[in-house]
Amino acid sequence: MNQSPTDDLRATLDRLHQELESLEGGDPAVRQMLVETLHEVEQALEKLQSPGATGGTAASTDEAASEEASDGQTDQQQAAEEHSIIDRLREAAQHFEESHPVLSSMIGSTIDALARMGI
Repeated sequence: MNQSPTDDLRATLDRLHQELESLEGGDPAVRQMLVETLHEVEQALEKLQSPGATGGTAASTDEAASEEASDGQTDQQQAAEEHSIIDRLREAAQHFEESHPVLSSMIGSTIDALARMGI
């Protein structure tokens, strides 16, 4: 009955996508940035759940970081990329805070889930 943090995050991402599809108006550039950022979050989740990963623990995060480093991306570059994802999500949450508070709240939940997972 208890969902894993990864399952919770995926459910939140699904709800965010649905909310974005029904969203009317707003800045198209911010909307596109949010869509792209959510895609990056989904890619990060896939890396955590790839064969050899243990499902979102600190060890699997370290393994995913090691795999990235072996692909030519250093831990520092990966951390900067992940920080950038959080920054972009925060920017989107602030943008939608007044006009679409439900969407803004969902984005905040996504940020919290990423932090809990160490992403």
